Amino acid sequence: MDNVVHIEDWAWRRRYRPRSRVQRALAVLDPAQREAVLDLLTLFAPLAERFWDGGGPAWTVESDEALMAPLKGVPLAEFPDDGLVAMCLEAGYTIGDATHFKAVLPYFLVGAFARPLENWVLDPDLLKAKLETLGFETWPAGERRAVARALAVYAQHELDLADGPSPLDETLVAAKRWAEDEFAAAL
Repeated sequence: MDNVVHIEDWAWRRRYRPRSRVQRALAVLDPAQREAVLDLLTLFAPLAERFWDGGGPAWTVESDEALMAPLKGVPLAEFPDDGLVAMCLEAGYTIGDATHFKAVLPYFLVGAFARPLENWVLDPDLLKAKLETLGFETWPAGERRAVARALAVYAQHELDLADGPSPLDETLVAAKRWAEDEFAAAL
């Protein structure tokens, strides 16, 4: 009887286990969303860990630097939603380069999946346009596959939330189709 473990004797520990915003968000995702985000986190975790090295990404617009100043040094796993939106929207354009966008993307997507009724601003078609601008076709095949798959899952997620046929649904379908084509091309 001494080697019997009773779950109730250990259950109290679960609520005290520290978890980041990302870990809490991952817990509520459906399997396809979780797998897509985990693939991106696996690929881009080293970039996220080095995100603030050397003072962080280069800022080319003064207002962006002022916007992000309170978040400087905060790990991406703890970024608030509005910070993720701002950073994902500007990363690679006025804040940093494609590596900074890659670092932010999984954190943005986990938030968008976990809290779908928030205003995430970056719809799948905007992410697609951003990827094209950042030279997506030149990224390594493994990165292209993981990002394309995640974008297809994100587009489907947004389609599932849609109220009915609208012009936005057409752009979501087009973004999903583009992502699926890109995934196939990167095989």
